[in-house]
Amino acid sequence: MFIQDCRLHDMEEDWVEHHINLKQQYHDIKRLRTRRGLKAALTAEGYEFTGTPHRGIDDARNLAKIFVKHLDVWRW
Repeated sequence: MFIQDCRLHDMEEDWVEHHINLKQQYHDIKRLRTRRGLKAALTAEGYEFTGTPHRGIDDARNLAKIFVKHLDVWRW
């Protein structure tokens, strides 16, 4: 998605290679067999979704809750 959006908006895409896929890492850390959406992941971690689902800034803020909780196990 990042590369597609960069091309759509005529932006550099070099930075994309340096990102972390938190969603994939979350599934790996939790050893989940099936995919878990953001709302379900938040519930499983003891949080509530705040804001509007699928709104970029709200999704990012909610994902940050999980990120901070598991900060010590993320792979950089």
